[in-house]
Amino acid sequence: MTESPAPRLSVVIPTYNASATLAEQLGALAASIGDDIEVLVVENRSTDDSRAIAIEFAAADPRFRVVDATDRQGEPHARNMGVAAARSDSIAFCDADDVVAPTWATAMHNALQKHQFVTGPLNVDCLNPAWLAGVRGRRLFTEIPGTAGGTPFAHGCNFGVQRSAFDAVGGFDESWLIGCDVDFAIRLDRTGVAPTWVPEAVVGYRHRRSGRERWRQGVSFGRATERLARLSGHTSSRTRRCWQQRRRFAWLIVRSPKLYRRAFRVQWSWTLALVVGEVCGHE
Repeated sequence: MTESPAPRLSVVIPTYNASATLAEQLGALAASIGDDIEVLVVENRSTDDSRAIAIEFAAADPRFRVVDATDRQGEPHARNMGVAAARSDSIAFCDADDVVAPTWATAMHNALQKHQFVTGPLNVDCLNPAWLAGVRGRRLFTEIPGTAGGTPFAHGCNFGVQRSAFDAVGGFDESWLIGCDVDFAIRLDRTGVAPTWVPEAVVGYRHRRSGRERWRQGVSFGRATERLARLSGHTSSRTRRCWQQRRRFAWLIVRSPKLYRRAFRVQWSWTLALVVGEVCGHE
């Protein structure tokens, strides 16, 4: 039996307990890709119906496959397993709790024909209520973000990479439970590869609806700051980061009278979570 030609793009989706949102993401991909694109749902020890949803899509549509990554928990491991199973050398990543735009897959493919590492904007308005959409600001999602030391990176929920660049840095470091996307970009930057901005590669980004989940996420992001600073060689900027923390503390105190406003309250608590995480990360 003749093997079908390799797809022009492989889409990797690391999946863990995403049964509430996974079908929407897979449906968006199914409606916007051709037969020459494959979607790999990498199942990473889900305890809900995520696997069943992925298997149902794969059974109905040969463009979808389920990849088993249950041997080790963690997003970077799931991403590495997805790349290992991918049949294309152009690989795009999105998450199970977001929704890609109709232009996303084509934009990713076209950009990866010219560039090794690409990313695009996140739309925070289409999947979030108004009081939550601006919790982390907007600039972070409408241009290429950068570390405290100035290294550009791509959000893990919306980027593409050529396999040659991925292999050159050894893929994702599986010791990073939070921040593996930033670590990956820093190591790529050392090889001279920086992300290229692709405006048409839009992903609808879903913020955490639960206050407890947002708090845990913010603290985790904050804790990763020090390790990322050491990795990027910007430990000399500790004074600058301490100054930024003092500014945030001052902002939290001065703005506290506005906590009666729901949208401001979620932004205030997110900022506090980042500060708490950064302080804990410096210990």
